[in-house]
Amino acid sequence: MDSTADLKMTPRYVEVSEAAHRIAEELGHSHVGVEHVFLAIIRDDSAIPSQLIERHMRRDTLEQEVLELMASKGYQGKRPD
Repeated sequence: MDSTADLKMTPRYVEVSEAAHRIAEELGHSHVGVEHVFLAIIRDDSAIPSQLIERHMRRDTLEQEVLELMASKGYQGKRPD
């Protein structure tokens, strides 16, 4: 493999990407950031990160904490990466 152009997107990658876009839209955000991707991943029961998180805490609790942080006063003022 000589470049990233040779890499193929898997169907699960596309699903998570689309879910991240939906999450951003549902939250009324004008960007899709890593936090939206993170939420999309932890909502995917098959994702390794969500399985690892589940060993240590409930994913719905983590999701709620992420959403609360995103709703906090400083979130929208930060530069979207």
